[in-house]
Amino acid sequence: TCKTDTTCINTYNRPERGADTVVKSHTSRDQVCCSLFANSDRIAVSFPPPMTETKEFAPPSIPEGQDDPFGKGAHPLILSIQSHVVHGYVGNKAAIFPLQLLGFHVDFINSVQFVSQFVHKGQKMSGEELQILFDGLEGSGHDTYTHILTGFIGQPSFLQTVTNFVRHAKDKAAKGQRGREVVWVCDPVLGDHGRMYVDPSLVQIYRDEVLPVADVITPNHFELQWLCKREKVSSVEEALECCLELHQMGVETVVVTSMPSPTDENELILVASSVRESRKRRRGDETASGGDGQKSVTQEDIQAFSIKFPKLPSTFYGTGDLVAAVLLAALSKHEFRIDAACEEALATVQAVIGHTMGLPEKWRDLDLIGSQDLIKRPPLKFKSSRIK
Repeated sequence: TCKTDTTCINTYNRPERGADTVVKSHTSRDQVCCSLFANSDRIAVSFPPPMTETKEFAPPSIPEGQDDPFGKGAHPLILSIQSHVVHGYVGNKAAIFPLQLLGFHVDFINSVQFVSQFVHKGQKMSGEELQILFDGLEGSGHDTYTHILTGFIGQPSFLQTVTNFVRHAKDKAAKGQRGREVVWVCDPVLGDHGRMYVDPSLVQIYRDEVLPVADVITPNHFELQWLCKREKVSSVEEALECCLELHQMGVETVVVTSMPSPTDENELILVASSVRESRKRRRGDETASGGDGQKSVTQEDIQAFSIKFPKLPSTFYGTGDLVAAVLLAALSKHEFRIDAACEEALATVQAVIGHTMGLPEKWRDLDLIGSQDLIKRPPLKFKSSRIK
């Protein structure tokens, strides 16, 4: 028991192995004070009474000397909208934990809730149900997100509701009604390996409504072909033509997360393209609300990079969800330098896959828990090459 203040009710007696001295500390009645007694087996804890004074929660501030890209002294806050599985690591379960490891605050909404990626028993959220959540977030002032991350969205009304929410947030920022700008990183999940697993009508919604509002999209090879309405994209040059088409629809950054190498079947290629700073849309112009101000973008207005990396002999679910999440983090860290961001994101995903491949064969999910150090400090093995 505290010996410094006889009115103090706090007691915290705990043995400290190997200690031969008694340590006592006391500050005030409303703070825990301790007495550590050597070689004692007695542990008694009495916490102080609740404080009557309440303080408004304030997010951690940017450390002194570091730039604050949002101008509000607050760390990035992400809203992640994608699928959820009870068992496995795909969708939000592949994205949220890595982002939190990297220091981001993450709110999330589950577009669907299934047993697993293989057992689609559960619930699907409609656009109307999603709007109820958005109204509640805005009405309570909890909609001050710096980033929106989207993945699997199974229903057209849901995707349109997300698009309207982001457009509204951008409009508010442009009018000075919102303290933070919002960046939308969109993984346009349509399918993979030649198979579409969403409603085909989503393709046109992505083209007509999402691309004019999204800031970053991360299609795989299959999704790129659908978004550009091409039967085949078989070279980096053709991929860049598709990227230009998507830029002209409004999106500023396109990262094709993987496509087959035309010369090496054991190699994959990441292609990244971004509108140059001088041509980027400004918050508050017509494109912030989905206008057509980007249609005049030409090949001379974009910068592009590619990264070659080995095609690993195993396939794990959730890799696309993971790469979109860590790319968002890397773009924030590197202030939208897409070459450095893609190098770091790719290194992270490849390291997690490599680690998971070393586990017993029955392991089918990305081992995110066992890859924490790799996620925080990925070994940078792959260098980007400037192609435009």
